[in-house]
Amino acid sequence: MHRFLFCIIVPFLLPICGRSNPVVHSPAALNMYDTLPPQVIDTLPLSDIDIPVRINLKALYRVAEKKVDTLFQSPGWPGDYYQAACDTRYMYRLRRGRLRILAQGNTMQMKFTGYYQIKASTRLCTGSTPYTPWTPPCGCGYGAEGVRRVDMGFTTQLTLRPNYTVQAKVTRFPTTPIDQCTVCFWGQNITAQVVSAINAQMDTAGWNLQNTLNHLNLRPQFQQLWEKLWATYRLYNIGYLQLQPERLRISNMSASNDTLYLSVGISGRPLISLTPLKDTLTPVPDLSDFTPRHGFNVYLDGRLNYDSLAVVLNTQLDHQTFTLDNRSITVEKCYLSRLDEGHLQIGLQFSGSEHGTFFLSGKPVLDTTAGTLALTDLDYHLQTNNMLIRTASWLFSKKIMKELRTYTQFPVNQYLEQIKQKANTQLNQPIVKGIHTQGSLSRISILQLTVGPSDLEVRCRASGELQVLVDDLSW
Repeated sequence: MHRFLFCIIVPFLLPICGRSNPVVHSPAALNMYDTLPPQVIDTLPLSDIDIPVRINLKALYRVAEKKVDTLFQSPGWPGDYYQAACDTRYMYRLRRGRLRILAQGNTMQMKFTGYYQIKASTRLCTGSTPYTPWTPPCGCGYGAEGVRRVDMGFTTQLTLRPNYTVQAKVTRFPTTPIDQCTVCFWGQNITAQVVSAINAQMDTAGWNLQNTLNHLNLRPQFQQLWEKLWATYRLYNIGYLQLQPERLRISNMSASNDTLYLSVGISGRPLISLTPLKDTLTPVPDLSDFTPRHGFNVYLDGRLNYDSLAVVLNTQLDHQTFTLDNRSITVEKCYLSRLDEGHLQIGLQFSGSEHGTFFLSGKPVLDTTAGTLALTDLDYHLQTNNMLIRTASWLFSKKIMKELRTYTQFPVNQYLEQIKQKANTQLNQPIVKGIHTQGSLSRISILQLTVGPSDLEVRCRASGELQVLVDDLSW
């Protein structure tokens, strides 16, 4: 009877009933430390979940090292010359060295040393009119002198706008020659021309990158995410969860040394129900609040329909046998309903040594100070074909009521502490290779318990910290 009544009074702890190893179904299946007067459950307060994300940029740098081109060359290389003016033509090949990346704030600098070879020819011109043929080709970066070197790179600033578009600014660093390039037997220095040609190609690449980034619109991707947040999720075959988000936010990115920091968050009014919930399709709102935030403070309403709750109870107590005074009875079916305002009625149909239905009524009372749940205002009624049993139940009603009162006082803190421990385990584990979560559920509480017309309504609260650590993106 104790176990049966416990399942009735603490419906959101049903997964614990009858299991040797309790399973946590939600961090919001909560403990009792808040003290609030009994009241009718009103509009659910807005819940905030903000998750700091810390990304190790060294992993990202390794990805960039693989993705950024390592070879640049003039149009037509190695068969055709590039002619920048009437009196000079050349062809070049440049190999990129290792990337040197530095991130600070929302700016990322990417520099590298280029190693190049060049062949060139010259002729005499007046304006655009040539007077001599091209000289035989000669070059630098070949043979004993080795390739010529030049330092170059970009700086990129990125900002995500509230409408999910990207604002990017890509700037080329001044190209700095480390080695001079002289060609032909008279030693003409064409380093400036080579740098100019490289700058032109780098400017084109930078402009294309900036243009591509500035035309990015991430709203379709965030719309898909928003719809997933609004979807209904099945909870371990006992109910349904809907987050019901209202706001979405992503903080500005901020880098320091080799680490990138940002936070993502949602605000909503989550709901748990034993009956299916209808998915809602709404347009994703613009991003709000770009200030970095952390921690979660979740309010959760559980609306446990009596008929559906009875189905769950029947599953838990299906054909379980109890022995009372050497008589065995087997539970055949359970009933649960609202008797009147604030009172529940529980019906237990049984068979075995006796056949009949046991009805128990009472008022669920939550004592947040003592951390207990209790059925008060107890009353019972026994329906059976055996008149002697039915009459005896009334004769011994005082004794029965005394026994029932000992079974209807439930210290739930120990069960909720198990939930807290399980939740903390779930908050600290890998997601995929190189990415894991780190957090703690610091406070769990039951705020209200209300006997509604068609549902047992439970309001809960959970708070704590959770962050995502990205250590390796090489996968």
